[in-house]
Amino acid sequence: MGPFFYVNGMIELRKCQKRCDDVEQEVKMFIKGKLNKSYTHAKVTVFSDADIEIMEGEIYHVTSQSKKGKSSLLRILSNVEYNDVYTLGFFVKSEDIAYMPPTLYFYAYMKVIDYVQFHTQINVKFLTKDAIDQIHLLGIDLNEKIMDLTDREKMLLNLIICLSQEKRLYVMDEPFLHCVKEDIPLIRSFIQQRFDEHKTFIIATTHETLMSNLYTYQVVIEDPSHILMKKRGETHA
Repeated sequence: MGPFFYVNGMIELRKCQKRCDDVEQEVKMFIKGKLNKSYTHAKVTVFSDADIEIMEGEIYHVTSQSKKGKSSLLRILSNVEYNDVYTLGFFVKSEDIAYMPPTLYFYAYMKVIDYVQFHTQINVKFLTKDAIDQIHLLGIDLNEKIMDLTDREKMLLNLIICLSQEKRLYVMDEPFLHCVKEDIPLIRSFIQQRFDEHKTFIIATTHETLMSNLYTYQVVIEDPSHILMKKRGETHA
């Protein structure tokens, strides 16, 4: 009997009749298939049979022109939003995925410490001490109401909450948004500290320089049916 194959939350048990090297390749695969996504209310097709392949132990930098589908791609790959048809296979469970949306969602009068404790309660593998240490390092007051934080502080808190979860796949939408120059090396170091050969990061940013020498693959959304995936250092005609 083969590995569990996750397709939009539905589990299909596949028989494994492949050679050992093929099985090892499958174990390293996190997500593979074709992306299909349309929004009928906006009459927009974001993806149409676009191939995507996400492997274990890599850092993917997602980039594209404005309104080309970066956020839609991240929501689909984090299982927050479903692919329109069953053409996308997940070899990683939903509970093993941490998703950082571009906006921090919270209760209006919740304090920073309350938000940390909330995630401690709902995430079994939440690293509370790491989260508090990083919040102190960034100079954010644990007793401050989140609604009173600056946009920069909200973004940094959002980032810390995502990275303080012990997961296999981290999907992060614009983690450098609103940051100042001094934040960039800290954010990069937080990502590097969490990353290892068994974890994968998918990070969308507007500016490639923020991810320089950090990513292993670049993911470029060129049009609804074509996503270019190139290893760092590779050139394409």
